[in-house]
Amino acid sequence: MFYRLGELSIDCWDEARLANNALEMANSGGLSLVTTYDGSPDHWNTKPPLVIWLMSLSIAFFGSSELSVRIPSVMAAMATLIMVFAFAAYYLKRPLIGFLSVLILLCIRAYIHLHGARSGNYDAILTLWTTGYLLSGYLYLKDHDHRILWLSLCMLGILLAFFTKTVQGLIFAPALIIYALYKRQYFVLKSALVYFYGLLILAICAAYYLLRNQIDPGYFDSAILNDLLGRFATVIENHAGGPFYYVKPAWMILTLGIIGFQFSRRHPSELRDFSIFLGMMFLFYLLIISAASTKIAWYLIPLSPLASMLIAIALYQLAEDKLFKVKATLPGARPGLIIFPAAIFASLLVFAFNFREIEKQEADSKNRVADQYNYFLRSKFIQSKQIPKFAVVHPGYYEGNFYVAPALFYINTLRKKGLEITVLQTDAAIPEDYQYLLLCGEKIKNRMEIRSGLQEVDTDGQCGIYTVGKGKGSAKRGVERPAGHAPETG
Repeated sequence: MFYRLGELSIDCWDEARLANNALEMANSGGLSLVTTYDGSPDHWNTKPPLVIWLMSLSIAFFGSSELSVRIPSVMAAMATLIMVFAFAAYYLKRPLIGFLSVLILLCIRAYIHLHGARSGNYDAILTLWTTGYLLSGYLYLKDHDHRILWLSLCMLGILLAFFTKTVQGLIFAPALIIYALYKRQYFVLKSALVYFYGLLILAICAAYYLLRNQIDPGYFDSAILNDLLGRFATVIENHAGGPFYYVKPAWMILTLGIIGFQFSRRHPSELRDFSIFLGMMFLFYLLIISAASTKIAWYLIPLSPLASMLIAIALYQLAEDKLFKVKATLPGARPGLIIFPAAIFASLLVFAFNFREIEKQEADSKNRVADQYNYFLRSKFIQSKQIPKFAVVHPGYYEGNFYVAPALFYINTLRKKGLEITVLQTDAAIPEDYQYLLLCGEKIKNRMEIRSGLQEVDTDGQCGIYTVGKGKGSAKRGVERPAGHAPETG
């Protein structure tokens, strides 16, 4: 997961927005309840600031870079992998299931890439908390000697999940109660500690909204529309889909089949009981997000560890059955001689799969003109400060709105180092006191050549620093137009 983690430039949508939130907080010198974007309170990203705090601390400690933005996510993913393996090895007493679960989880593209472990986003961190509180909730029902510990960890996980991604972090919680009733564990409904923790969580969440809205008026209304009601009742930013939108990936179809198989089995066992628990959590969460009007692929990420464990248990049961027959036929057979080489081969396949995906993502990014600005802004020439003042002439990431959040992250990093940089739309007037322009792509260079005449200073690929010439027509100068910032996906 750490391979070339900082190589890919900041992604254009959510990662860029969060990276700017974190950088601005780090530059302010402390942690705040209020996140900002381009210097103003951010009412588009209305999530609580826990992830921004983690990113901000990472930037403060490691410096402003892609790696710093992504470290919290990849560390959360590593913790999730360790937790899944430890649960299988120490509670289920089957380390092979843990090993298979980890391998399968590393093969789920949505979990590792896009909004997942290798991305500076909410979802890998959210998945750590949701997986943790689900496993703790299961152990609360099973391990009578340590019930207070497991209940406390479960409630802590629910609270952290809320402070990561509000309502999405709470979706699994009702399913825990449903499972307890299914197993006739009615003591849960009689536990004073359960009610105490529940009320405490509600009080802390309510206190957060009250305090945040007091510091940042209008925040609560935005949060209601964005996080609490808007995404469920309406389609936000054209993220629509049918009732089976989430059942398209192969791992989802396989998992649903395994859940049906486990429910149909009549032979009781710990593995079957745990599979039914995972299946009920999986189906409840899937039902809720499928009922919502807004549908986005990465909402599936919290299901990834559950799916990996369900698939691993099914493979283990299948292997156990087959190996039992082999041992019955050949009493001297040693299953380890088969399992160990197969595990090594599977590990190599997982590495090859992720290596190929990383290479593809990097190639795609470097072919996008808008992303090329990011790579040039972090180049040695720019970092050397040979040109301490220049304007970035940027086309934006899509037509109709001037959204440049990824470039803004690099620009604000350079501003912190003392460079004076402004951002202009391609048809904006060039301020009189800016002699140097950063341009990328032949289309933009040709347009600026016609308008202003250009003299090359330094180039790298399709990007370069140019001076405004005096020969070709008169340069279009004046006061720059303010740059708007479009919302992205949530």
